[in-house]
Amino acid sequence: MHCTNCGEELRDGATFCARCGARMEEPAPTRRRGAHLRAVEGQEAASAEPETVTVEEPVTAERPTRAQPVRAPEGSSRKRIPIAVVIACLAIALAVVAGLLAHKVLTVDDDAPVQAVSEQSSTSVICVHIDAPGYAAGDSPIPLHVEGLTTSGEEISCDVYVDPNGAVERLDDGAYEVTFIASPLTQAGVVFQVPEEPVTLVVGEGAAAELSIGLTPLEPEDVTQDALDAALDAALASGFDEDTAHELYEAAAA
Repeated sequence: MHCTNCGEELRDGATFCARCGARMEEPAPTRRRGAHLRAVEGQEAASAEPETVTVEEPVTAERPTRAQPVRAPEGSSRKRIPIAVVIACLAIALAVVAGLLAHKVLTVDDDAPVQAVSEQSSTSVICVHIDAPGYAAGDSPIPLHVEGLTTSGEEISCDVYVDPNGAVERLDDGAYEVTFIASPLTQAGVVFQVPEEPVTLVVGEGAAAELSIGLTPLEPEDVTQDALDAALDAALASGFDEDTAHELYEAAAA
């Protein structure tokens, strides 16, 4: 073994040159030719016979078919109304009916008396006496407004119409004030002065009560257009025949 730098002869396996101090490189290992050839032949054989890879397909489980919901044909579906809405509607209807029963409006026609406003109080008969010159059968009713309290404490406020025959009326027991709304229309063309002061009427104990009506005819020159219009409106509100009411109106205005 010689130094590769200066050529000095060295012992086998020396790492450094004893003369120049150069580092000696280790000789490359010698490969055995037979082993190399066998490795190459093995690689060629491996490449000549490729491995066969078998891929197994996964088994897919069949999913159960879900039943599709049956839809009703269009136009045949019905909306369900919530029970709370139905109950609320029934409660409102009952409240309205109860209110109507508790506060019935006094009604009068030519052949029937006034009925009681409330069913909670007893009723009494009212005899009406009319003193009005020129007021006769066939004329429109006398319009009155009744307002007060029944013996049960209910408030009464309604219009009453009394025909020329002084039809017998009925009212709940209680205390009332009766005011005149307007003059009736007459066939004689007479227009009456409307009293301004109300009349007190007390009904109770089931006994008959009396109501006296006294009307004074107005002179033709004292009749105003407002008085004629009020008389026509009251006649129509009472249910008096419309054509007859207009005829009497024209007669009073002439």
